Amino acid sequence: TEFQAIILKVLNTIIIPFLPVYIAGTFANIAYATKIIGHSYTVPIKFAGITFVIFLFFLLRRVALYFLAWLNRDSLFKLINKISLTYACIWYIAILCCFFVIKSIPSAPMGAMRYCFIYSILGVLLIYFLQLYYIFIQKGFSHFFYFLYLCTLEILPIVVLLHLNFS
Repeated sequence: TEFQAIILKVLNTIIIPFLPVYIAGTFANIAYATKIIGHSYTVPIKFAGITFVIFLFFLLRRVALYFLAWLNRDSLFKLINKISLTYACIWYIAILCCFFVIKSIPSAPMGAMRYCFIYSILGVLLIYFLQLYYIFIQKGFSHFFYFLYLCTLEILPIVVLLHLNFS
């Protein structure tokens, strides 16, 4: 219907592109208010650096996926791009739920939020990687190509981000 097309166009052009910016602002406020990331004078600088790395990761990944889609003439990489945005939204929702649960427990330690980040992303990434594996094999790509894709576009940027966060 026409109403459904309007709603989908608004979602795709306005809400979804600005959702990471809104969520980054929410996490910046949380980090600054509760000093999750570090000492109070380094919070804005460190958070800005991590936010920039996350933005750069998604931008470079999107460019790489569009290049692979153009190179292979297959819709697999466009599908991967859409699936990854879906799983990113699921992870954002899981993190917000964890935050509200941890903040509702007065005796929760401050390090609990970091463990919540790690365990929630591990759970979402495990399901995401299994679904990607199924899609790659179903489309006829080799196991080596799937392994190469995971190492270059998925795992390496996460390791770099974790290194920046914990160093």
